[in-house]
Amino acid sequence: VPNKLECFVHGALCVSYSGQCYLSYAIGGRSGNRGVCAQPCRMKWSLLDSEGKSLCSDLYFLSLRDMNRSNSLQDMLDAGVSVFKIEGRLKGADYVKNVVAYYRQSIDKIIDAEPKKFERLSFGRTKILFEPSLSKTFSRTFTEYHLHGISSGNESFSTPKARGEFLGEIKKVFAGGFYFQNADKVFSNGDGIFLDGKKQIGCNVRSVEGDKVFIGMPSEKLMPSENSKIWRNKDLKFEKQLQQKIERKLAIKISVSETQTQWKFFAQLKDVRKTSSEILIDKTSHIVAKNLQSATGRMMQNLSRLGGTSFEADVEIISRSLPLLKVAEINEIRRRLVEKLSENILAQYEEKRRAKIRKQPVKTTFEKLPFSPDKYANVFNQSAKHFYKKMGFDVEEFAPETSNALSGLRVMTTRHCILRELNLCKKLGKFKNATEPLYLENSDARLRLHFDCKRCGMDIFWE
Repeated sequence: VPNKLECFVHGALCVSYSGQCYLSYAIGGRSGNRGVCAQPCRMKWSLLDSEGKSLCSDLYFLSLRDMNRSNSLQDMLDAGVSVFKIEGRLKGADYVKNVVAYYRQSIDKIIDAEPKKFERLSFGRTKILFEPSLSKTFSRTFTEYHLHGISSGNESFSTPKARGEFLGEIKKVFAGGFYFQNADKVFSNGDGIFLDGKKQIGCNVRSVEGDKVFIGMPSEKLMPSENSKIWRNKDLKFEKQLQQKIERKLAIKISVSETQTQWKFFAQLKDVRKTSSEILIDKTSHIVAKNLQSATGRMMQNLSRLGGTSFEADVEIISRSLPLLKVAEINEIRRRLVEKLSENILAQYEEKRRAKIRKQPVKTTFEKLPFSPDKYANVFNQSAKHFYKKMGFDVEEFAPETSNALSGLRVMTTRHCILRELNLCKKLGKFKNATEPLYLENSDARLRLHFDCKRCGMDIFWE
């Protein structure tokens, strides 16, 4: 694919446009543009109007849900997306294993259903021995985030933490736990749960007896509130399933045929590359097996034993005679076939890699400069300035991180709109009883909000 179209499909969302966030630097000197974001978007804020009146307080106004576009994979493929990107900063191995396996299975189903329309860019088939579930590993609940047009329902205002899998609501409580129908079939001792009600409780399941779920330590006697929503962010049974090994295997075909003078053992990849290897055995050097049926069975059985390799094979015997070989000799032929095939695959890959290196990069030139680089072009040092100059740009301002003069600086540009999420959209005439500008405020910062209704977005300025 000469021009790959990449698109994020899953994971935590950065609330700001990429490269246009200076909030972490303004608050604590750690710039997201330099890879050290302290995630102040996950902090609590109060929303005030220009007269200081509180509209909402102690909410995570800049915290978004996690992206999940698994229901739109067909649409994305139809649009030409060929690289699906999964965000995974600070995530564990279980998260990676579960999420990647889920999308691998989902995309394979679409490709298999329409083989004339789509083909796989990766080689080999992944064997997944568990049932992937996106709700069972880290998530702040999900959003497609404007994939099908501007929409609300992207916020995670109540908490920036992982909620996980929604299980239901608590109808009845007792000191130290709650009742839940068929609890012994739903929960395991040690599960991590998050109870969201009049008060929020994060705890572990201590034990389960019938419909009774005991939480926290025995001495705590935690009292959850009725009608609390139950989220499970650690599922021990599922985590045990994730320990099963995932394998990616390349399908090959091994055939045995003959000429007048030789037996030919031939292995070939069963994909578009058709990479192959072969071993020839002189007929005069071996005795011909008298029992062809027995020799064929032994040959097929031993040539197909590829468990310790990256291959799985279909074996075909299309020969009217076979050499009388010991099992160890057949195994050695198989080993040599696979070894030569692996060498040929790597050689083919290396040749393509070298061909790409030999291509000279094309210098980009502009008849008319597409923009004038101001401080938001993120030119941080003289090397970056020199790069821009070679492209024809005159740089007069360096990135905001090079200065401590941040007053009035736009520290974030985002598609997220607080008013839209609060059902106070100005375009719909719902914003009333407050005077602009609005501010976000906490003990660390005061931010001025500018709502760009034309593009349905928001700019945030440091005060």
